[in-house]
Amino acid sequence: MAAVVMANGINANLLRRWVREAELSPVAERADALVSPRPRLS
Repeated sequence: MAAVVMANGINANLLRRWVREAELSPVAERADALVSPRPRLS
């Protein structure tokens, strides 16, 4: 966790909160959060 915080310049408490919230959220909700839209190829 410390390496992620330092590499991304975020507050350690914020990362811990995100982890705690992710652990408490329903599985379907977490899966939706992990899906990112793919760029359109023109």
